[in-house]
Order: sequence, then structure tokens, then C-alpha cells
Amino acid sequence: MSTIPLALLYSLRFLNKKEKKRIDIVKLGLVLVWTINIVLKTYHINFIAYGFELVLFVLFVWWFIEDGLRYFSKRKFINNGFIKFFYYGLCILTITLILWGTLFKIQHWPYGSLILTFGFLFLVMMLIVDYVVIKRS
Repeated sequence: MSTIPLALLYSLRFLNKKEKKRIDIVKLGLVLVWTINIVLKTYHINFIAYGFELVLFVLFVWWFIEDGLRYFSKRKFINNGFIKFFYYGLCILTITLILWGTLFKIQHWPYGSLILTFGFLFLVMMLIVDYVVIKRS
């Protein structure tokens, strides 16, 4: 139930924003639908929660297409050579390990926890590299 305060705080942040864009509404929808979905699943109201999962997926894809890809395209590196190649390689490796680790965990295959742990370790390393090699404006 810790998602309810998150939804309330994000809603207040959205209401206090002076200029609201379409992507801001999509993000608010993501947070609210995610919260409602968790509350419904907590009380075992699964038949409605499946519809919310579909809406959540559509909103996530919408956010990813409109704003998620911009995260990588707006990167300004300190050095465009090896560091850029290393950073994007690290991103691909991290995403791959997290997806494969999740798949292995869902299927109860061996080494799922290990793969997922390495994925999150690479994510931490990617965030550290991101802090060091990206120019701040």
C-alpha cells in the first residue's frame, strides 16, 4: 500500500505544474493506473486488474515512444570515442541481463537469480558511468 502515497504526491506535483504537456498526462496516467492495479491485486480483484494491466502496457509503450527514446538521443558525452561505445554497450548488456534474468526467474530455470543480480549490478555501474561521462548543462 506504499503506492498510494506515491500516487498522491505525484498527483499533487502534476497539479502544481504550470505548463502541462501530453507526456505529463501520460506519466500521471502511468502512476495512477499502476497504483489502482496494485490495490486491486492486493484485494484479489484480478478480473478487473487484467484490464488495468493492458492500459498500463499501452501507457508505457506510449511513454517509451514519446519520451523514453529521447533519454538516449539527447546524451552529450565528455568524450565521443571509446566511452560512448562502452556506455551504449553497457546499456545493451544491462537490459539483456535484466530481461533474461526476469525470464529465467519466471520460468524457475536455474541461474535466474544470478543473471538478474548481475543485471542489476551492471545497472548500478551504468548509472555511475552515466554520472561521470555525460555532460551536465
